[in-house]
Amino acid sequence: MSLKNKLHFLCVCALIFFISACGASEPSSAPPAPFSRALWSSTLQDLWELEQTEYETTASVYGGSSYIFPASYLDYSGKVKYMYDDRDQLVAIAFFYEGSDASQVKELYDKIYPLAARAFGESIHSETAGHNSGEKWTRKEGNVLLSVLSTQEAHALQYSFLHPSVSHSE
Repeated sequence: MSLKNKLHFLCVCALIFFISACGASEPSSAPPAPFSRALWSSTLQDLWELEQTEYETTASVYGGSSYIFPASYLDYSGKVKYMYDDRDQLVAIAFFYEGSDASQVKELYDKIYPLAARAFGESIHSETAGHNSGEKWTRKEGNVLLSVLSTQEAHALQYSFLHPSVSHSE
């Protein structure tokens, strides 16, 4: 094979690799949250087909509706909440777990945090205020929040993935 043919072959291989890599990193092709197969483009009908179970409906803090389905993540039974804005765009997906005591919630937190840190790096904001604590990762694909609430009445964890349109950098 001549040098010219070798260079041509290498250029074609590099181009194929580049195109394949770009296609694989398309943000809409992979679910944004590890506990759901929903995409940001998912409709209520899509959610129904994914979850195949009854759901609750509430108002969303983003101006639309929220749909809450029973879910399991890392062997913990909880709920997954899909929140839509006033334009029917899915803008937040959250896993909610309520434990019977603080140790159950901490146990789940201790499982999620290392996975999130490995996937997203160090959190940019770690806070403990009263009964609340949380971590925040700011990303161009949308922010990720890991929040814990523990009081005498309730012990809960929420792991949230936000669409870029509702993510804030501060």
